[in-house]
Amino acid sequence: MLVALSKRPRCFVLNSTDASVGNAWETDKKQHYRYDTNVTGRMPLNDAGPGSLVLFYNTSNHSRNPMSYTATARVEYIGPGWTGPWTADLSGYQEFDSPVPARQVEIAGRNNQHAITEITWEQYQEIVAAGTGMRPESHDVEAGLDVGGERAAERVTVDFPAADVEILGDEVPVRRADGDLDPSPEREPAYGGPSAGDGSVRIPSGRRSASDRGRDKIVEERAVTVATMHLENLGWRVVADRQKDGVGYDIDLTDGERSVHLEVKGIQGPRLEFNVTAKEWWRVRTDPDFVLAAGTDVLNPTTVHVNLLSPEELVEADRVATQFRVAVRDGQELGPIS
Repeated sequence: MLVALSKRPRCFVLNSTDASVGNAWETDKKQHYRYDTNVTGRMPLNDAGPGSLVLFYNTSNHSRNPMSYTATARVEYIGPGWTGPWTADLSGYQEFDSPVPARQVEIAGRNNQHAITEITWEQYQEIVAAGTGMRPESHDVEAGLDVGGERAAERVTVDFPAADVEILGDEVPVRRADGDLDPSPEREPAYGGPSAGDGSVRIPSGRRSASDRGRDKIVEERAVTVATMHLENLGWRVVADRQKDGVGYDIDLTDGERSVHLEVKGIQGPRLEFNVTAKEWWRVRTDPDFVLAAGTDVLNPTTVHVNLLSPEELVEADRVATQFRVAVRDGQELGPIS
């Protein structure tokens, strides 16, 4: 959250040594940094997690450039779980052209005996500039993009399986009457800020990293699992998985008397806001058996909410178009959307 608001990565100094005391931990420090529950400073690093930037500080017993800052890297993942010992997977390891002696750097309150120390972005910039001759900027290091999002999501699914999470959810909405629904007018998008006018519908920024997309896939898969479990707990049975059939919903279910066409949306936060495709929106308007399950707080390790929404609720909700398909074909009409 801090990184997202400040647009600056969190930064740390990691003590490093090639003396015998470090042999058990520093076998491949260019790729991994290992530490346990006895290491001072571990909690802020674990909290910051993937996307953090680190500086290596050679301690006084190092055979090369002792008591100097010598290299930088980025944290891609910290594992294996919520209890130590931990391994921070690193990428982009870069040794400094000119190691920076500690006596040239003033970091208020830093104790060189502490293996891990959080420093400010400005302090990181100054040390890297002194060691490489180039001052890094936040946009150069993708601040706020959460480059480890996919790995962090994987960690949640492994350490906290869906079967062990408390599921809080709604009853299945009553089936609506046959016939098409008439949606309320859609809202005009506003691009001057992070929200559409009054903040009711936010416009996605469109900037998505590969890690973001990987995390989204994990969130969707976990949401489908959790929503299915919730419906089964209510007495429903899965008839067919339709996710790959292109029918405008994900799961066919029945309770023995009634059918439900369930579309599932996975949401990381608590806000009921999500995208729907053209075909899903067609289902909302025309399919009386359609129900949308919006799983919120899907990556929460303890509790997930399954919000079951009826077509009537969906057509009355705030709605804004964020994308159109356009074809310029000398007056020819667009073909059908499958």
